[in-house]
Amino acid sequence: MHTGLRRAELCGLSCEDVDFINKKIYVHKNSLYLPKKGIYESKTKTRKSTRVIKVSDDALEIINEYLKWQNDYKADVGTYWQESGRLFTKQDGRPIHPDTITTWFHDFVQRKQLPDVCVHSLRHTNTTNSQTSENY
Repeated sequence: MHTGLRRAELCGLSCEDVDFINKKIYVHKNSLYLPKKGIYESKTKTRKSTRVIKVSDDALEIINEYLKWQNDYKADVGTYWQESGRLFTKQDGRPIHPDTITTWFHDFVQRKQLPDVCVHSLRHTNTTNSQTSENY
């Protein structure tokens, strides 16, 4: 919701794509899945999808807390961790399947008894909020 990223773009993010100093996220790759290929990295959906997004302090704080948790987790699991360089991963460090984000979001919406929305609708919310804030 803070970024308007597609789920494949989220899955493709690496730690190096987050610039905490300049408050930006660099979007230049996707993480996709095909049954015969498995999870793989690809270019963004379109040339315009390769972009730099300005992010809020709140979003950066959430990412920073997540990275601290992830680093502690890596230390706890030791050699079980398989470094992929990705920001969001499976429990063993391998790239996360894009459908996992959909499942997590659906479970969260149901658990919190929120209106039945899909994760892609957050892109639209972000766009609407961005346009509204530009008008003030």
